[in-house]
Amino acid sequence: MIIGIRRKPLIGLIFLVMIISVSLLLWEHFKFSEPPFVIIGDNKVLSKLHINVYMDRDEGPNSWNTIFLNGKPYQTDIQNVDRFIVYVNYDNKLFIDYSYDNIAKMVNDSSIAPNTLLFCEINSNIVLSDSLKRCKDVEDGKPGLRKLLPLEDIINRDVSEAKNNQNIKDKSGEKSFICDLRKSFFEITNHQS
Repeated sequence: MIIGIRRKPLIGLIFLVMIISVSLLLWEHFKFSEPPFVIIGDNKVLSKLHINVYMDRDEGPNSWNTIFLNGKPYQTDIQNVDRFIVYVNYDNKLFIDYSYDNIAKMVNDSSIAPNTLLFCEINSNIVLSDSLKRCKDVEDGKPGLRKLLPLEDIINRDVSEAKNNQNIKDKSGEKSFICDLRKSFFEITNHQS
């Protein structure tokens, strides 16, 4: 009779451990997993690309990484990112920067994450799309295309926006902003292959 009493708590404990284990497995299965950045497009264009991404996280450390350099992708931890800022340098001649909130994470749907970047040459312009998957689908002037521009055009645009948003308050702030922007395009960060 004493043996029977001891088995009930043991069986209950085993049952509780099983429930917790199954719950953890289900949690991992349904938890959002950010798809990696995939860089595709014309090989001629890809061979001259340098892409840095700043990853802003509300929880955890922000990070800054080179994800693509001269035709070679680099993996980085992009989980739990709330906002991405992408900096593209093509052959140190043409540039673009843009940012987006990680809506895919907010709605737990990785299929809508704009992490596949397509780069094509159209009419001697280098363009970027985060919605198309093939260069033959790209048409000049199509919505969603971003044309890469000379650095001075990008700097002038971003400085103007920063002044309008009152992020730049004086000449010293403007110089610092421009220095950081240039660094964002040219710096090669720690990356893993």
